[in-house]
Amino acid sequence: MSRNRLLGWLLVLIGAVVGAIVCRTLISTALQVKTEKPNIAMVVGGEDSFWKIVIAGAREAAAQYGVNLDVRIPDEKAGAQMAVLTQIDPAKIDGLAISPMSPSTQTKILSRIAAQTNLVTFDNDAPQSLRHCYILSVWV
Repeated sequence: MSRNRLLGWLLVLIGAVVGAIVCRTLISTALQVKTEKPNIAMVVGGEDSFWKIVIAGAREAAAQYGVNLDVRIPDEKAGAQMAVLTQIDPAKIDGLAISPMSPSTQTKILSRIAAQTNLVTFDNDAPQSLRHCYILSVWV
């Protein structure tokens, strides 16, 4: 075998090994499952006993499904809930669940949050916002 032909085969072999390593790295990276717990913020409508039941259920679900839950409990004034919303950084959470106390005045801030993370309203809706969905509370 000539020297050039041997060098050619050696380059092909090196290329195949490098290609296999790159392929293996890409496949293993693509198959990796996110192991971090999602961070969810929850803003309720006050300190009423109704909200205590809701919070207890949310905490139980968070523990069961491996979620970091940050519950915010403003006093029962819409202005207090707005203050809580301005303190939430949408870039640091994977989603926000809120029962808006004053949907018409909160539409702008809720839409800003929804544009940056997942937003779900529950119990009370903000239909003019960009929220992703609304969960109706039904008591039987």
